[in-house]
Amino acid sequence: MPSNVKYTFGFPDFLWPTKNSWVNFGFDASLPNDVGGGVLWVGARKHTGCNETGLMTDSPEIYPPLSQREIEAQCEGKAPPCQLQWYPGANCYNLVADSFYAERATRNGYRMVAGPSGTTANVFQLALSLGFTNDDLLAFRVVMTAWLVQSNDHSLLETMLAAESQMPSEYSMQWGRKSYDQDKWPDFQRIWPRGTTLNTSWGPVFQSFHFLP
Repeated sequence: MPSNVKYTFGFPDFLWPTKNSWVNFGFDASLPNDVGGGVLWVGARKHTGCNETGLMTDSPEIYPPLSQREIEAQCEGKAPPCQLQWYPGANCYNLVADSFYAERATRNGYRMVAGPSGTTANVFQLALSLGFTNDDLLAFRVVMTAWLVQSNDHSLLETMLAAESQMPSEYSMQWGRKSYDQDKWPDFQRIWPRGTTLNTSWGPVFQSFHFLP
């Protein structure tokens, strides 16, 4: 990728996660050596080096399909279709089975990919620093989920957890709640609660819909 655009694909880590963020559990944590250096927790993932996805610009798995500008950016002057220059989280990390995150997620039957999403946490911290509203944050979480789950960067759980510390309580995930006939997937319904209409600060109003069946 040309050096003048190589850092425009994705979100760099602008900020450290807040102390109440699940993203902290993605990394090993130990006490300083001068107070014993004991392990506080085992990180949820280990970096293995990244491999590009095997998808092509016209792969049917990509929905919605790439725009013409996205195809041109990926192919860099080559005739399409070409292989995508994407590095999904699933191709960059191995999960650590005995980590706090993996143990909790496994106990509650949640799918895992690459640990709580640092990308989502960064977007939310930047959004708050720029003055976006609670409705905006709800819209952003839906967008982050649509992007990261589709591309196999993260699971639905991992985007929800990464946003959790920044979300207002009425949109907070209900960890571990089980489904029953009258209330299916109550833990994930908060991604867009039924009956909620979003009035974004930049103008558009998004009517409520059933995100989950």
